[in-house]
Amino acid sequence: MAPEQARGDTKEVTTAADVYGLGAVLYETLTGSPPFAGGTSLETIRQVLDQEPRRPSFYHPAIDRDLETICLKCLEKEPGRRYSSAAGLAADLEKWLRYEPIMARRAGTAERLSKWMRRRPAIAALAALSLGLLLTVAVGGTVISLRLKAAGDRMQRELYVAEMAQAFAAWNRGSFSLPRELLDRQETLRPHLRGFEWHYLDAQCRTQALFSFPKGPSPIFGLACSPDGTLVAAAHQDGNTRLLDLGSRREVASLPLFGGYSVAFSPKGSRLAGFNFQTGALRVWDLERRAFATNAFGMPAGHAPIGTGVAWSPDDRYIATTGVTHLYDPVPPGPILIWDAATGTCLFALTGHTANAWKPDFSPDSRLLATPAPGRDAHAVGPGLPAAAEDVAAPCRPRGLCSVLS
Repeated sequence: MAPEQARGDTKEVTTAADVYGLGAVLYETLTGSPPFAGGTSLETIRQVLDQEPRRPSFYHPAIDRDLETICLKCLEKEPGRRYSSAAGLAADLEKWLRYEPIMARRAGTAERLSKWMRRRPAIAALAALSLGLLLTVAVGGTVISLRLKAAGDRMQRELYVAEMAQAFAAWNRGSFSLPRELLDRQETLRPHLRGFEWHYLDAQCRTQALFSFPKGPSPIFGLACSPDGTLVAAAHQDGNTRLLDLGSRREVASLPLFGGYSVAFSPKGSRLAGFNFQTGALRVWDLERRAFATNAFGMPAGHAPIGTGVAWSPDDRYIATTGVTHLYDPVPPGPILIWDAATGTCLFALTGHTANAWKPDFSPDSRLLATPAPGRDAHAVGPGLPAAAEDVAAPCRPRGLCSVLS
């Protein structure tokens, strides 16, 4: 008997009372006892009106939660809280049998998923297997990626240590270009690994030069910087001279068989004096025309030197050259020749030396010429070179000879 029937409210008795009766039958089916059982009929009616039935799981804990919910929904005191009809009760029972979420209680996501897996065990197993494989690949890929990254980092550290050791070894040998190259390589490829050792060597290398040019084909024997500071002429051992632009930091010209052991720019920087590497004769390169000067600096009769030193006077009037008859023989001395820079005429030869002279140098006023001399610090010719080339008849002689400190 439903509570509304027990109260005698016949107007409120609807099909909900039938649902209550079906729920009482289901309750006793699940538990083996009725929902309410007093010692007398009055006590039983009082329990129907005032008490809630115990949950079926109290008697049997194994009873399914959804089935218990269906049963207790049928036994609600308020008719509106029960199933609206026996068909609604039957529909929920069928859902329970099919492992579907019931209408009597809103199921959570996990519960819905559990019920779906019970309804579709094969698909659920396949999905679980796929998910397991996906997780395995993801975790395994992550582990492999981390291991590869660690191995790569370790290799980079080892390369950094090896290249820095190579840079320090080259620096200790007096080399500059290789340490600079290796330092720049670390700055580009491994900036995060640079430590005290990198900064220390970087500071040491930066104190030696602002930049360097690519290595030439052979060692440099002679160097000269143009008066305007834009060019450097480098005379190499193989007899060729390279013109290096300080602005663009690149080679702008190569003069074959020219230079020898010394080169000199004219005061205006438009010409470059050197030697023919094969004959030892003086040659002048015109930088503006990019060709050798047309005037042939003819060697005086009786002289066949190997050109070793050249100097251009600050007043742009003279070129002084030294030479050796035999490169590795200290005697007899080679000639010291004074040339007219404009005409290419040899003005006179200096004969005061008793051994080979190498690099000459003019005084700032072009009136003195200093040359190396064995057995003393230096020779100086003067005072006063010829006032003009046309005032001196060849072969001329120096006005005087004195010793000066180098």
